[in-house]
Amino acid sequence: MYVAAVAYLAHLLSDILRHWVLAIFAFVILAAIAWTGIGLVRGRLRRRRVMRVALAENLKGPTSYVQASQRVGFRKVRRGGGLILAGVLGLVLFGFFGSWLTNPLIYHNGEIGEGVITGQYRTADVFNYQQVIGFNVVIRKADGAVVRTGLRSDSFNVYPAANEVRYPQAGVRFNVRYLPSHPEDFVIITDDDSPYARSLRCGDLLQEVARAERERSFAPGNPAFARARDDALAAARGGGCIPGGN
Repeated sequence: MYVAAVAYLAHLLSDILRHWVLAIFAFVILAAIAWTGIGLVRGRLRRRRVMRVALAENLKGPTSYVQASQRVGFRKVRRGGGLILAGVLGLVLFGFFGSWLTNPLIYHNGEIGEGVITGQYRTADVFNYQQVIGFNVVIRKADGAVVRTGLRSDSFNVYPAANEVRYPQAGVRFNVRYLPSHPEDFVIITDDDSPYARSLRCGDLLQEVARAERERSFAPGNPAFARARDDALAAARGGGCIPGGN
């Protein structure tokens, strides 16, 4: 029961994350209509109450009571506007950082599968001044069934997360964890032994080798640079990224 509930929550959050602009628009429109209607109804009811009390007690200047009631009603509407603004801000933050919440939920409550990117396409969206790329993905589930799905370069559905997201190249296989009832909600595993994960590790190790080699070439007589280059080569060989030699 717990796993199913958490899985459903992860699916719901993933859907919101994929369509967070639409969610913000719907929230703003519906919340504005709701708060406007509530404010009008509460204001009318309060004015009637004040008028009844004023007439029943034969108070002078009942208009002042009506005006006071209206001002209280406007303060309520302004308070509702603040809640709307806070909700919009929360949705915007979730749109940018929601993957930090959904990815662990999917990873820890999902099943293991295998995936591959079969193609990519350009979208009309822009994120961080770069065009968002869509990827066609095929996932083989734990029971052998194959599911067509996809991801976008602004999805950030990799786990564990890194400062820089590097998606697999087309044809390179990777492992995923997906929600059994919603396999379109998945995260790409970055720290296992899949070809994709190994390419990430080797890419980092080889970059370190190249950096150390440039330092050694710039100052050949520097023993610290020479040791750093040897250490980087040893780490790359130990990771299976360099078969041998220099």
